[in-house]
Amino acid sequence: MSLLLSKYLRIGFFRVSANLLKGDENYADLLPTLYAFPYFDAHIVIHKYNEIVNPKYPAFFHMHIDEYTNMISNTMDLGYVNKDYKGIYKSWVSPELYKIIKEKGLIIHEEVFKHPLITPEFSEYIVELKTLLKNHPRIYVAGGWTQGLETQETAIISAQEAANMYTKFKNS
Repeated sequence: MSLLLSKYLRIGFFRVSANLLKGDENYADLLPTLYAFPYFDAHIVIHKYNEIVNPKYPAFFHMHIDEYTNMISNTMDLGYVNKDYKGIYKSWVSPELYKIIKEKGLIIHEEVFKHPLITPEFSEYIVELKTLLKNHPRIYVAGGWTQGLETQETAIISAQEAANMYTKFKNS
């Protein structure tokens, strides 16, 4: 991952957009919405903590939730990708589980980045931002989470819309 992209991931893409526009009073109406998008610190760790995979039911992907359906971990067993990685895992982990893995000294690598906190308010901010952008035809916010929930298809939609906007800019 490039240092520049890594820096943006730690800030959050909507906040990066706000930071890029904040010096220009023509875009002042966009800033409150861009800064309002909620984020949380996502911990992704590469580790050797095998207590979160179920040896009784081997699988590439393991998900653990608590009794309230809050995520504890999403873990990929990298041994399924390459046999040389047997016993190495990539996980999104809760702060509590992160602490356990770190205290046991089993972290190989870690990244912490700002991930959108998907809430009803988040979805409302996307609608609000799209409405505000109608007053700024030369600005388009593209990328992850700009279409609502994130899927492979929304990435394609975002890219197509960005390409269409570029064509309009180029021809105007």
